[in-house]
Amino acid sequence: MAEFQRIGIPNATLGQRLNDLVCAGLLERVTYQEEGERSREEYVLTDAGRDVLPILAALSPSGDRRREPGQ
Repeated sequence: MAEFQRIGIPNATLGQRLNDLVCAGLLERVTYQEEGERSREEYVLTDAGRDVLPILAALSPSGDRRREPGQ
């Protein structure tokens, strides 16, 4: 989640959106633990998530053109 926080999404919004993607089957939570550290969760694309990547990539330029300046 830390990687996503760097782009400035509020924690509550980020958490809900990630949860929605997990519920939709596009991401899964995987627990990992580095030696000497507490356990953490990372979000990993599922097969379904990988399947939609080309669709999202195709829509991205359209969204960029319609984004308000400064966003």
